[in-house]
Amino acid sequence: MLPRISSFFIYLKTSIRIFFNRLDWQAASVIVAMLLFAGQIGYNAYDKWKESSDDVFKMRVILLSEINNNLLALATGGDESQVLGTYEICIPLPTEDTEAIKRVATAVSYLHDDVYYSQLEKLASLPKKEVDAIVKSYYSLSRLRTLSTQLAYNIKYSPPKVKLLREEYYNLYTLSSSLSQYLSYHTENP
Repeated sequence: MLPRISSFFIYLKTSIRIFFNRLDWQAASVIVAMLLFAGQIGYNAYDKWKESSDDVFKMRVILLSEINNNLLALATGGDESQVLGTYEICIPLPTEDTEAIKRVATAVSYLHDDVYYSQLEKLASLPKKEVDAIVKSYYSLSRLRTLSTQLAYNIKYSPPKVKLLREEYYNLYTLSSSLSQYLSYHTENP
């Protein structure tokens, strides 16, 4: 048994020696350089993808923070004394129109959209469904601000406009709540 193994190694050594003697070293160096170049391109693509997914995660986290702050302002009607430790319960607007307009004006003063506008150009990296929900929510916030401003400075206001203000208030609360849940899920499981 021992001679067969040693003869195999001798054959293997001579085969390897013949291979390296016949090898065209110029061609081998070009092939190795091409393989390294392809490996670098692959690594750069992976690195870019990883950085992009990290940016998306960070954007979701800061948008979630702003949306949760807005949701708390909406849930409490801007009244900090009404904070129940959760924003899952939206305090209803008063039935009297004047009080409702004042409460919405107070709540609107606590609503922010700075993060949204600072990250607007980066939203394209998010999935379409998510971008759509974010844009709808902030568009609703803009409409609520406009309505609130119009009604806050008018002494005479029409009941249909007050009704629209109430609907927009609850619509923004609903949109923000669902968006908050969606973003919370995607930031807990990156």
